[in-house]
Amino acid sequence: MDAPRRPTVRLPPVPTALRRSGRIGVFERDLRSGAGRWDAGMFALYGFEPVGGVPPLEATLARVHEDDRERVLAFHAELRAGRRAHGDTRFCLRHGDGRRVHLRAYVDVHFDEQGAPQLLRGVLIDETDTAAEVQAARERSAQLAQAIALADLTVWRVDLATRQLHVDAADSRLRGQHLPQEGFALEDVRRLVHPDDLAQVRASFDEALRSHAPVDVLLRCRDVEADLGGDIDRYLASAALRAADVRWRWLLTRRAAARDAQGRPTQLHGITIDLTELVAERERAAAQSQRLATITDAAGIGTFSRDIDSGELSWSATQRELYGLLPDDPLPNWAEYLERHVHPEDRARLAVEVERADASGQAVRHHDFRIRAADGRERWIYAWSGREARAGRRWAFGVHVDVTDRHVAEAERRQRERLEQAARAQAALLARVSHELRTPMNAVLGFAEVLAGDRARHPLDAVQAGRVESIRHAGRHLLSLIDDLLELAAVDAADREPQCQPVALATVAAQALPWVSTLAAQHGVHIEAPVRLAGTVRADPRGLLQVTSNLLTNAVKYNRRGGRVWLDSRRRTRGGQRGWLLVVGDSGRGLSAEQRARLFQPFERLGAELEGIAGSGIGLAIVQRLVERMGGSIEVDSTPGSGSEFCVWLPATGEASAGQAATAAVPPPRAAAAGSAPLTVLCIEDNAVNCSLIEALFAMRPQQTVLRMAADGASGLALARAEPPDLLLLDMQLPDLHGLEVLRRLRTDPRTAGCTVIGLSANVLPEDIQAALAAGCDDYWTKPIDVPRFLAGIDAQIARRTGMG
Repeated sequence: MDAPRRPTVRLPPVPTALRRSGRIGVFERDLRSGAGRWDAGMFALYGFEPVGGVPPLEATLARVHEDDRERVLAFHAELRAGRRAHGDTRFCLRHGDGRRVHLRAYVDVHFDEQGAPQLLRGVLIDETDTAAEVQAARERSAQLAQAIALADLTVWRVDLATRQLHVDAADSRLRGQHLPQEGFALEDVRRLVHPDDLAQVRASFDEALRSHAPVDVLLRCRDVEADLGGDIDRYLASAALRAADVRWRWLLTRRAAARDAQGRPTQLHGITIDLTELVAERERAAAQSQRLATITDAAGIGTFSRDIDSGELSWSATQRELYGLLPDDPLPNWAEYLERHVHPEDRARLAVEVERADASGQAVRHHDFRIRAADGRERWIYAWSGREARAGRRWAFGVHVDVTDRHVAEAERRQRERLEQAARAQAALLARVSHELRTPMNAVLGFAEVLAGDRARHPLDAVQAGRVESIRHAGRHLLSLIDDLLELAAVDAADREPQCQPVALATVAAQALPWVSTLAAQHGVHIEAPVRLAGTVRADPRGLLQVTSNLLTNAVKYNRRGGRVWLDSRRRTRGGQRGWLLVVGDSGRGLSAEQRARLFQPFERLGAELEGIAGSGIGLAIVQRLVERMGGSIEVDSTPGSGSEFCVWLPATGEASAGQAATAAVPPPRAAAAGSAPLTVLCIEDNAVNCSLIEALFAMRPQQTVLRMAADGASGLALARAEPPDLLLLDMQLPDLHGLEVLRRLRTDPRTAGCTVIGLSANVLPEDIQAALAAGCDDYWTKPIDVPRFLAGIDAQIARRTGMG
């Protein structure tokens, strides 16, 4: 700002000590001539040399900072035009030495007798140090969003002879108030000071009288404007000065003594700066900092800062806890931290990333690495860090959060995904293996059933019938082994529900003993079993046959030549539930307690693999799984050198039907209804051997069925659309289209939508069957074909077709 030169007008009364400090300047400017008058403080504030005299107004305005120049010009224009009699403003200027100086200007306009503006008088106050203090406060608290503006300034003096305080009428808060010429009694003014601050006010007063230097004091004083609407008389006369609802303002006061020629103090001159907003902001920042500290501590978030140049670290209490350091433990520097706490595999990466951020000043986000705490534990840390320059030094600051649980969960998730992917691949492989194994077994078992069941047209003699029966038993045993492997390895085996029903133990023995008898003869082992095994249990027929066959086979293989194997049944109640024990015993080598503990582990053969005994070691694991899924249990009683007994307990149930006591026979054809049309059947099957088997089966119903064959999906669809069949047998593995796609096209075509479609496939996994039924199959028959059931199903379709079912 500028200062006018007008010798005939006195400058505002500003203490000489304050003027000489270089922080306050007093000026005058004649608005008509442009002549000005400056004190030494003005030259010091602007950086002009006094020898050159007061610079013109344009030169002073040119040094106003470009961000403030337009506003200052507008302010000055209002004063020159007389639209304002007084005013104050803040602005920055570029000092002559290049420094940026923060100033506050208080200006009065003096008018001539005609009321025209004639003279500007004012004071400039250097607020640069206060602004720096505000900036430092902002840097100490990252929560402060903007700088805090400096408050109003009041110029005052105390006459020590009268102990009266005189206030400059230019004070914006007092302007317009009645200010007594004699001033205010010092003790009355002190009544406005907060009681807790009064002692230091008195002490600073006495210190200023003794000292030749300015004395500062920070105090609280009642708010005139807020409490009494600016009425100074009421302000001083109020009887409620100590009321609970009094609002206080924080004031920074600076005072210095004026002395006479003998050095005795005569007056006390001072200024007062209102810091209420600054103090309130500091208190809010402190409270916010405390709240943030509480939140971060509660959330387990550690905070840190690092001097980039020296490497010195500062950690919060929570940060220390993350790294296992006690409150009194010394902190490492940056190099020690990398070496001592960061995992070796992450150390180089972290060092490079931090070095890059330090050089660029950019923040580092989403930064995960492993650490080793003081107790040796390995943890995962998420870090965020920023960069700033403060007081000429570079700093990094940020947070650390323990995210070990997240990484463990992520590792477990990836492991699950790998296992699931492996399981899916295994399931796909098993499905393919099952299909490929069951397809040839379909021909073996199917044609064996045809040879045994087609007695009317192609009867067999006793020898041939016996051989065919051996083929059937061997084929079923091989199929059982295939199912054993799939049962053990399928990832969804535990989800499959066994088809439990009443099963006579005699039936199971009749099916299992013939096959095992051949093996026993080869090993020189004698098998003992009752003529008819007692008991009926609730079980899955195929599963119980697997269990019995496996136990009998093991009893033979691990026996000694000339030894015995016995099969028996006993009543046994467990947990209040009646049941039966199926007992398979042997006089073999027996088992130790340690061997019994490993007995049911998959692929555990207890050293038998070294003796050349055939086997895979999965049989007993399958036995245990099957028995438990049928609601039973298995126990082993064994003595080394004396043999073993395997006892399978299953819940008892009513007697099994006669049909279950023996192998189902091929049903004879039903008599066709008079005048009824034959059942038209279309079979879509690509395997030539399977086609031959199906043709042989339908040849056993020559008068009641008409069969057409298609070798792929496209030709099958064409035949079905040209002449829709009553029944369509659909293989799922076709060379051109998947069976589900063929089924979809059949169901969406009005010509074939009403056909009865039965899936006929070697895909036997539960999800394959469920997918086919969900897509629209009326039923699903598996391969190898169970000939009696197959023909019974065809007979049911014929009966439904002719109205006889």
